[in-house]
Amino acid sequence: MAVPDSNRLIAAFLLTGDLPRLTKGTDQSMLAKYALVEVPRAGEFEDVEDSDFKQLADSTLQEIGNVLDSSVSETEDEFNRRLNDLNVNATVSLGKPVQLGQLFSKQDAFGFGMISQVTVGGMSANMALAAAIVRTKKRVLFAYLYIQYQNDESVKWLRKTSEEWADAILKANPQ
Repeated sequence: MAVPDSNRLIAAFLLTGDLPRLTKGTDQSMLAKYALVEVPRAGEFEDVEDSDFKQLADSTLQEIGNVLDSSVSETEDEFNRRLNDLNVNATVSLGKPVQLGQLFSKQDAFGFGMISQVTVGGMSANMALAAAIVRTKKRVLFAYLYIQYQNDESVKWLRKTSEEWADAILKANPQ
């Protein structure tokens, strides 16, 4: 669960059974589902109005391919740098993402997705990601939801759950 330097981690969520595996460090299998909430450091204290958010949504959705390609490379480099700093003898490589496109769009939230092969320490899995960008209390949050991709049902679950999560964030934090 690497967070780019440009973001600040607000919360991380994983399945109950995964925490003991991670803290003991004995099970090297990949996480099947997890979620992260981040805030962009550059905009952490900036008000984002309705019109600003609409522009953000429009430009993000137009540039999604370019953003994903550069983001994958940066994420891979950052993750490997952090593993090296921790003296962990493993590397992470991310395959070229397959875009799922826009998953949902509404007044103060939109989501898009992708699937990419992730290899950690010789183990590989196809991971699907939903990225929800949510504007709440005039701030922007990034809510990332990950699931190991098995079939189309994985994408349906991702689409439904990421939108429900964005709705819950908006409901709990009205403008």
